[in-house]
Amino acid sequence: RLEETWFKKVFSGKFRFVKARIIVVDHVSKIIRLSLQSHILHSVVPEKSTMPPVGTVIENAKVIRLDNGIGALIALPSTLGHAMEIDDEDGDDETEKVSKKKKSVFTDLQRNEVYAKASRVKCCYVHISKAMDETNDEDSKKKKKKGNDTFRTPETLFAKHFGLNTTIPKLRILNTSHWMDNIASCATAESIVSAAVLSHADISPGVTYKSVPVISTLTNGSLLVQLGIGVKGIVPTHHLFDKAHMAEAANAAGGFGKNARMDKFKVGNLIDVRCLTVSLQDKKCVLTTKKTLLSSDLGHGEPILDYASIVEGKIATGFISKVDKSGIFVTFYNNVYGRVSARRLAEELGVEDPTVNYKLG
Repeated sequence: RLEETWFKKVFSGKFRFVKARIIVVDHVSKIIRLSLQSHILHSVVPEKSTMPPVGTVIENAKVIRLDNGIGALIALPSTLGHAMEIDDEDGDDETEKVSKKKKSVFTDLQRNEVYAKASRVKCCYVHISKAMDETNDEDSKKKKKKGNDTFRTPETLFAKHFGLNTTIPKLRILNTSHWMDNIASCATAESIVSAAVLSHADISPGVTYKSVPVISTLTNGSLLVQLGIGVKGIVPTHHLFDKAHMAEAANAAGGFGKNARMDKFKVGNLIDVRCLTVSLQDKKCVLTTKKTLLSSDLGHGEPILDYASIVEGKIATGFISKVDKSGIFVTFYNNVYGRVSARRLAEELGVEDPTVNYKLG
């Protein structure tokens, strides 16, 4: 276990003067920032991060620095990895000379046992906005409104729960791309730690996401829901209800359909949704709340996600995505669709005009 003032035992005596690399010169504040990181001294960009993968949940980490009103630096348990190392491959004489020269820059400081131990500690930083979930406690709101002395601001609560040497029960790694500092970004708020989705890469067509909050109603009647922190999905109007006429009524000026939508899809309500398509490039996710699609796999096996999974005789549920005189187009998941011709509809169901009998959605 490292002492809080371990650096005082290192940067003294023969280690009072050390070699460092300038990384920032702030002409306004007249501050020069330096780095002792081995990969910075060696001018080497790491091929991969030595931090735990994004999404990893880590238990029992410890706060080692508190920046009031900003965030906290947290040390990960010592069992998670080692310090970043620079490996010099064998080469010709000139390369070996350069390698020896690079190693000599950091050798003396690394020989100090206390510094070597400290350099192996992996750290992550949590911003105050991702540290705790906002409270909806009515008493707290009343205290704030009345100016009660017992009311605590987010900054005060943060300082209370993230004091020096405080053990953090759980945190989640969010970003490991800060290779210069070799410090990951993390979150400790329960909603983020337990979230099923951190980015659009975590979303898959055909997957149902339960109890996601409605965050906005668009002017065209569509919904925006929050799948994860900063990850939103859209539910088009014709995917709110099973029946097309209900979706049309939901956009009407008044009546049952409008009231039904307002009651069920009010901002803040938690609803179940299912992913129809997701685009990583556009960061767009289209969802459905149709009851039939949410429960369509019961007794029918896996949903249709690609054309390779389609076999003759398979029963699957989809939605009508296009209607014209030639027939109807039925779409499943991941933009996989099929067509039923007007002739087949007439022969099997007696449908003379598809545009009369079927509607979009």
